[in-house]
Amino acid sequence: MNTAVHRELEEALRARLSPALALEAFATHSAKPVFRAVLPDGKRFFVKVVKSAKGARQQRMLEELNLPFVPKIPHLFEWKDGRSIVCQEWLEGRHVTPEEMTLAQCDSLVAATLRLQSALRPSHEMVAMRDLPAAYREIEQFARRHPFMRPWLRALLDIPEDLRTYPADALATIHGDQHYENYLFDGNAVCAILDLEAITRGLACQDFAYIVIRRFYKAKLSAYRRRRLLVVFKRMLARPEFSPRERAVAVNMWRLVFAARRLAAHPRFGPVALLAWKRDLPLRKLLRCV
Repeated sequence: MNTAVHRELEEALRARLSPALALEAFATHSAKPVFRAVLPDGKRFFVKVVKSAKGARQQRMLEELNLPFVPKIPHLFEWKDGRSIVCQEWLEGRHVTPEEMTLAQCDSLVAATLRLQSALRPSHEMVAMRDLPAAYREIEQFARRHPFMRPWLRALLDIPEDLRTYPADALATIHGDQHYENYLFDGNAVCAILDLEAITRGLACQDFAYIVIRRFYKAKLSAYRRRRLLVVFKRMLARPEFSPRERAVAVNMWRLVFAARRLAAHPRFGPVALLAWKRDLPLRKLLRCV
């Protein structure tokens, strides 16, 4: 953690909120520094620094949504270099990884996310919609440049054309970054959905596919935890609201995203791609289980 940033931020907040304010840094998956501000009366805020335009837009959006599980931004201060300090409501709760979820928690998360999606509008979009056909073309071009990689990319290269585009009649405005550090539970109920900075257009089931698939690719999981993920995945996606095509497009999209990230991050592709391919094997079963 950059102590100079911490000190500057603390001084700025003390000047605006209270001279006795304490600022605590804490770790998340994000590379950006995040903090908790504690006032003398015990009130707490989640603090981060964002571009000024984004902060103001996010503040307006959260006020419009007015959902009990989406924390508001009561304080937004201009800081320096075109950036603002965002102080967001602190909601108590705990993180639950997908494989640890009970079925009741799973149902609560689905209900809360669908409620959030129904409240979001295209005007709230903050990230451009992912160009799926272009992403598939990039994988195909990569396979042509590196023919030895084709066996490891076969699962993606063989995806039919009709599953490489979004069903136009099923598009929604979605969270876009729905992983386990961005929701909190109080018992079996979702008490907070956080970090609405990646709102985009996509499929409603895309958020739920990401919750599970990110764990497949990002975490070292035992066989038991992988089986638990399959249970959660089926619980989230095997719903009448989502057509089989929507589910297939969403799952394949995230498989593509994580494979492309691995290939872009490593100049020596073979071992890394082989690892991605091995982890992809259980994901192919996901399409059959929903």
